[in-house]
Amino acid sequence: MINVYRPLSTKSIQHQIILALIFLAPLGWLAVRSWINGILVILSLFCLFFLIYNKKKIQLNRSDRIILATFVLPILAVLITQAYTNNWSAKPYDGPSRFLLGIPIYLYIRSEKINILEILAIAIPLTLVFNLISILINTAPTQFWGNRLATYFVDPLSFGNYSLLLGFLSLLMVQYRHNFRAVYLKYIFQTTCLIGFVIGLYLSLGSMSRSGWLAIPFLTIYCIWCFRKEIASHLNVFLVVVFFISLLSIFLLLSNEAVQARFLSIYSETSEWLTKSGSYESSSGGVRLSMWVLSYKLLIMNSLMGYGDLGYKDLLITDPNLIASASEIARTSMFNGPHNEIIANSLRYGIFGLIASCTLFITPAVIALLNMRKENLAAKLIFSFTVGLLICSVALEVFNLKYTASFYAFLIPILLATSNNLKE
Repeated sequence: MINVYRPLSTKSIQHQIILALIFLAPLGWLAVRSWINGILVILSLFCLFFLIYNKKKIQLNRSDRIILATFVLPILAVLITQAYTNNWSAKPYDGPSRFLLGIPIYLYIRSEKINILEILAIAIPLTLVFNLISILINTAPTQFWGNRLATYFVDPLSFGNYSLLLGFLSLLMVQYRHNFRAVYLKYIFQTTCLIGFVIGLYLSLGSMSRSGWLAIPFLTIYCIWCFRKEIASHLNVFLVVVFFISLLSIFLLLSNEAVQARFLSIYSETSEWLTKSGSYESSSGGVRLSMWVLSYKLLIMNSLMGYGDLGYKDLLITDPNLIASASEIARTSMFNGPHNEIIANSLRYGIFGLIASCTLFITPAVIALLNMRKENLAAKLIFSFTVGLLICSVALEVFNLKYTASFYAFLIPILLATSNNLKE
């Protein structure tokens, strides 16, 4: 494969600034409030300035145009809905505007073809180490959430989900070891990535975030497929690693009664809701499922333009059909949203919100699949993160918080640009 990248040791001050910001971005993401928000803005402004300063003509192909349109759609959905309802507000633009900041980042890396994989391969495992240190130093948030791992501004659900996704990214990064010439550096790098993976699993289990656990079967099977060549040539080593990881997971599960209870509750709460028995009206899983039923009925009533930001509250109190469909607990919980990314945006912005939300996941995943026809690590990382996050979003709104939207607007553009560069 032809190496399209310029060497990391380039004297270009521009590249060094961009690479430094990319390295710093994930490190404090879940540990320091507003870290990723500030770095995303700074990185985007630098990229925009360098693009204008260099006066370099960028040739966009079909894939590039589709990607750029994907980042514009979320803010268009808000604009169209507000124009139709004549209900103007600046607040709904906050989250979608983050994706616009990803456009200059994508264009700069795409045009300059700088090597960001080497930076991410170091930054991602280090991020997980910093997350672990953060929860060990400050235990107050964990105690506040009932011994569920969290940081002072990230709740256990988000903390567990993103730690898990980063853990599997760290595992996939092992494939970058071939870029190190020295054997000892390969082993150090590989060990660091595996440590990051184990930390990610530990943080996910410790957070007791069940929505993240739903993604584990897919991510596990996907990683086995990605490592199929290595597994075929080193089957014995693979079996030993699987054995020890399984042993560690079983130990963590059996040694923590709270984690056991969370695992078992996935089945019990779902079965109770389906059979309308037990505490299905008040259990966490039962309430979520009832909220989705309410969301479906609300979408049937107004699927074109949606309700804006929680504009359906009065209907949950007054509409007889909705009142009969779910318990008061479920209807009251809907005041904070349906806890599902795609459903939430469909309720807010109708069909346009549905399209915008789906394309944020589907476009990167499809482009990654197309680029994976060749050996393309960036494409593998994209597919792992986007599909994994899509599964997590079944029970969680993932872009309604600034720091989560900002990280997606940071990570996916740089990986997409890198993947398309590698393809060429």
